Amino acid sequence: MVCTRYKAAAMIAAAALIIAATLGAVSALAQEKYAVAVENVIIRTKPSKESDGQKSVKAGQKMEILDGGTSGWLHVKYGVIIGYVSKDYVKVTTASAIKASTQSVPGSISDLGSPPSPTKEGERGADVTKLQKALKIAGYYKDNCDGIYGEKTVAAVKAFQKAKQMSVDGVAGPGTIRILFDVPASAVAASATVKTTSASKYSTIKLDWKKGGSSAIPRGADFKIKDVRSGRTFNARCLYGTNHLDAEPLTKADTETMKQCYGGVWSWARRPILMLYGGKVYAASMNGMPHGGQSINNNGFAGQFCIHFLNSRTHGTDKVDQAHQACVNEAAKASW
Repeated sequence: MVCTRYKAAAMIAAAALIIAATLGAVSALAQEKYAVAVENVIIRTKPSKESDGQKSVKAGQKMEILDGGTSGWLHVKYGVIIGYVSKDYVKVTTASAIKASTQSVPGSISDLGSPPSPTKEGERGADVTKLQKALKIAGYYKDNCDGIYGEKTVAAVKAFQKAKQMSVDGVAGPGTIRILFDVPASAVAASATVKTTSASKYSTIKLDWKKGGSSAIPRGADFKIKDVRSGRTFNARCLYGTNHLDAEPLTKADTETMKQCYGGVWSWARRPILMLYGGKVYAASMNGMPHGGQSINNNGFAGQFCIHFLNSRTHGTDKVDQAHQACVNEAAKASW
């Protein structure tokens, strides 16, 4: 009987040791260190930039760290390739940190909370991670949200900017952040690493066209337009003002600038704009297709274009156009 008890105790102790060893192995695996390429990096045969390159590893890819290597270099393994990478081009992290960075993102961008500060290529941190998560939710980013603003993040930002017909530069500046997170301009924090404009001296007004808005901008009035998504500005003149405002670019240069807002091709697509007239800024929406009559014959624009405000209507349907109203609401969150 005593012998049986000893055997049982020994078996329990052995099982406990196996469990402890397993947990220890799992814990060690979770803390296993990796080198994640910040930008494209070459695995070399020796810890020297003069040595032969074995493999080019793209930004965002991870390599197992075998040991610390020598000063300025890490000894790594990438698939079957073993060699050295410069510490200047990688970020050291752990398996648990990588797993945490790839956890599922929320279902909507609003779940991410306040928008990140503007950021750009080469930067790292929580702001970049939040940007990547927002781009992933929006369908523009497919990779790990690792907090590294590398070439894949640049490509995702450019794709978003192109889709929104903004200036495509790959920089997550205040305008890009504002449109991606759908927040007012005042909600986007300034960043020392991204150039921003000074605070606006104007308040953006939603002019209710239905309630006498047409009297605010008379026929023949000249005003300045700012395309919200690209930041481009041009001058225009009011031709008519009934269901909505019909306008013309003032000069050929203004026409060219307006056309650039549409990627160089005239379009009926609606775009959010700000109109500066009489010391006031109004939230509005324009389309980019020359049509109808005109009064300026030397501006290179064969006709007029439409500008809609809150509750304005189209001529064809005599109804409020929801696409224009969505752009008016977008413009209302922007500032001159």
